[in-house]
Amino acid sequence: MKAYSIDLQEKIVNTYEKGGTSIRKVAVQFGVAKSYVQKLIQLHRVQGHLEPKKQGGAMKGRLDDFGRELAEMVQIYPDATLWEYCEYFGENTTFGCVQV
Repeated sequence: MKAYSIDLQEKIVNTYEKGGTSIRKVAVQFGVAKSYVQKLIQLHRVQGHLEPKKQGGAMKGRLDDFGRELAEMVQIYPDATLWEYCEYFGENTTFGCVQV
């Protein structure tokens, strides 16, 4: 289901805030659920706007905490194969490699 536009959300909140109508009537007028209108009104009161929050972020990889160790290993053994790096890394850190 596609999200409602910010423009529509603002129209819903503005219609309710003008007064003279209920949440239920606003929901019927715009063809949305009563709970959605309530959620928008609450969000607008708390945040002061209806812009969406920034989504997620980069997922942290399993090797992110081992950057220094990996860099040192590559400097010491620049011609090693990937499997040799994996074996060395598994022997010298708490992070092991799995043979596929």
